[in-house]
Amino acid sequence: MRELANANLLIDRIRRSSGIEIEVISGEEEARLIHLAVSQSLNLKDRHALLIDIGGGSVEVTLSQNGNILSTESYNMGTVRLLKKLSGEKTLRCLFINWCGNTLKRRVIALTVSLVQKK
Repeated sequence: MRELANANLLIDRIRRSSGIEIEVISGEEEARLIHLAVSQSLNLKDRHALLIDIGGGSVEVTLSQNGNILSTESYNMGTVRLLKKLSGEKTLRCLFINWCGNTLKRRVIALTVSLVQKK
């Protein structure tokens, strides 16, 4: 919903018809909340953690150490977004899915190397 041109109209209609208030958050805030939720279930102290949330419109990557967030990145390459681009092209879809996985791996590795070098 972050990128909808008519997001305010949709949010207003939902509020009026249901009484539910919607707040659109940034990808970085989404990553922070994911880290918070995971840290409630898993002990992240004295650990390095890499959290990856693959959503419909984006992928959030969070790197933490000792329960503290070191870095978050949000990439506009979620599953729904990518599959829409590939609808009808089965072979191309498989190639693209592999490309996405490799791209994400490269970006995560680059982010990790960058943070290790900062130490």
